[in-house]
Amino acid sequence: MSAKNVRRAADAGRVDEALHGMAALVRMGQVEAQTFGMVGASAVKAGKVRSLTELVGVIRESLRGRPVLQLAILHSILSSITIHCVAEDDHVSDLVRSLADVTDFSEGEHFRQYFCRIATGLCHEYVDEARAALERARNVSIDALVRMGACHAGVTCQNGLKAGEIKCSIPMGSGGGEDRRGISGGDLLALSVYPPTGYDEAPIEAEVAAVLRSEIIIKVSDQNDRAKLLTPGGRWRMDKMANKVAFVRQLKALRIICGPSGGGAGGGGGGGKGKKAGRARPANEIVMALTAPGQHPGQTVPRVVQAASSLCTQGMYGRPLQAPPIGTPALAGLNPSQIRAISGAVTRRVTLVQGPPGTGKTHTALRILTWWLRSMSHGTGPVLATSDSNIAVDNMLEGLIKLGIRVVRLGRPDRVRPELLQYCVDVPPPGQTQVDWGAKMAALRQAQVVCSTCVGLGSEQLDGFTFAGVLLDEASQATEASSLIPLCRGCEQLVLVGDQCQLPPTVSSQRAVEVGFAEPLFNRLVSLGVEPLLLDTQYRMHPAISQVNLRVEPKSTATPPLSPHPHRRAPPAALNTAVSCACVGGAAGTPVPNLGASVPDESVCS
Repeated sequence: MSAKNVRRAADAGRVDEALHGMAALVRMGQVEAQTFGMVGASAVKAGKVRSLTELVGVIRESLRGRPVLQLAILHSILSSITIHCVAEDDHVSDLVRSLADVTDFSEGEHFRQYFCRIATGLCHEYVDEARAALERARNVSIDALVRMGACHAGVTCQNGLKAGEIKCSIPMGSGGGEDRRGISGGDLLALSVYPPTGYDEAPIEAEVAAVLRSEIIIKVSDQNDRAKLLTPGGRWRMDKMANKVAFVRQLKALRIICGPSGGGAGGGGGGGKGKKAGRARPANEIVMALTAPGQHPGQTVPRVVQAASSLCTQGMYGRPLQAPPIGTPALAGLNPSQIRAISGAVTRRVTLVQGPPGTGKTHTALRILTWWLRSMSHGTGPVLATSDSNIAVDNMLEGLIKLGIRVVRLGRPDRVRPELLQYCVDVPPPGQTQVDWGAKMAALRQAQVVCSTCVGLGSEQLDGFTFAGVLLDEASQATEASSLIPLCRGCEQLVLVGDQCQLPPTVSSQRAVEVGFAEPLFNRLVSLGVEPLLLDTQYRMHPAISQVNLRVEPKSTATPPLSPHPHRRAPPAALNTAVSCACVGGAAGTPVPNLGASVPDESVCS
């Protein structure tokens, strides 16, 4: 079977034929990367993870360790993971590792190991999200799913206005109308015959391209599936699975980080016709700080730790930037720990700002952004204020507006607070249903700060922009894969604001947790010796509460004692001192000076 015929079989969806044909080519010593890329993508789409892993093993043996794939092909294969891979989740780790073994990582072996760790966790988490959605679709009634916005029944399909798109009409009473918060652009969908025919057919996979008032525009890559959906008189059930866009954008950012230095313009994707591409890969010092810890063969951990911390504290642009001078109005009203945090954030390549609850970390983040603008640390271009949470992004947006900064918000309008919608460039003009592209680009170019979630910054609409300064709030509640997206907009200076002592991001896949996917970038850098700048003055919390951590873990140095703000009175406590602590063990609490109430001691809550 020739390579051309193998490609034809893969393109037509004849996966078993393509796999056998590719194996025959390998035995004859003919390993063509592009042909294998097509076979690999088609196999993954069909859920044949184990068969593909076995084929890669044959290729690895025939090449005797010599890499044959480029990182772009590895990326395209993993990007093809679908809901059909749920049944073979056990083999996802083996697939990622085997593909990485035959891929050329020109920057070094530690890049291969970094890619494997992040990609394995990312794929497991995505597949687990799809698995949970499939179980929900099987076990929850359609009426309940419709009320949740996760399902539509009786959908009809016809050709869309653009090539490759299908327009799905939502019948009234099936979740149609304006409220479509459950299904949004980029979501992965499973479409099955409605009402069920009794045959256990695999669902058709589609991706949401746009959500309109009573229609959903989808994209279906498989030609046979497209023909089924467009069958006259057909009615379909549509179930929300997982967020394909978030998965693909995180994988794309990982590819940029692990790719060759000097490459990856335009955010790793096409910049579009007539669009000037922005630089994508972060500064080399940032990339090395991300990938170096614990990965260099032959290095001891102490040497790696020193390398990570020294990379993060290096100056910018070959020279150290100047911190705000003491007494400048830019530092007015700040306590000493906030001043130290700002001084570090504007002079170091990578800065960690640890802000326990109530210590003013958002206020400090806003001051860092404003000093970047005032000192023109990154020229005249805009800087990024981002977070994994829409709430945190809106909080920064609101603060920047009050400071008089020219700021715009990217993202779905239904995720933005109503009073801030006037600053969202994704809101169509009054009386229109589409965003004015020219006006949106103009607003982005004129902005001093762009606010968006991490995933939102992976949009190809930003491929013409470079953001040298990136501030990531609530960094300890974002996975490392998500944190990579804003870095891949040409980041030269990074500030991570968070608290490693608070709850980590939510990761549902136990397999992803086992490979470290739940550990945020903030926490990992702390564990490698990058010292965070602690905000140590308490503005909101009662003094007794701020001491609980020390009482529960008296030997812990993770969070030093916080000082109450000298000009704020402690709020009155309303605790019944006669009631014993109801924690596990039932022991009485320990009185706290100047409070007259009880808080649990370490023996109770340990």
